[in-house]
Amino acid sequence: MQKEAHVLTEKDREELAKRTIDERNAAQDAARQRKVRAEEMEKSRNQHHKLSDVEQEAREKNKYLLAKAQLQLEEEEDDIKHLNELMLNAKSVAIRDMQVEEKVRRSHSIDNVWM
Repeated sequence: MQKEAHVLTEKDREELAKRTIDERNAAQDAARQRKVRAEEMEKSRNQHHKLSDVEQEAREKNKYLLAKAQLQLEEEEDDIKHLNELMLNAKSVAIRDMQVEEKVRRSHSIDNVWM
């Protein structure tokens, strides 16, 4: 026995396509709502969750390492290298000037003792 063939009219096809799209949109909306609800729950949990000592220590260590890495990257830039060199030269000149002043003072004090 053969079933009677059911031929869809243009109107039936449009209704079927619309119903399929509506069902798909409803499923997507439900999924979005579940996702938003899950994200809110996660955010709420994270706000009220106190870090354990190990987690806190790990977070502090990560911050330290990131800061150290950032400093190393900055120091490798040519401008920073040049500024560091200028600062080192200025320190060297200042130390040399202090040594010369001390030598002159000692020389004067020795001269005063012998006279």
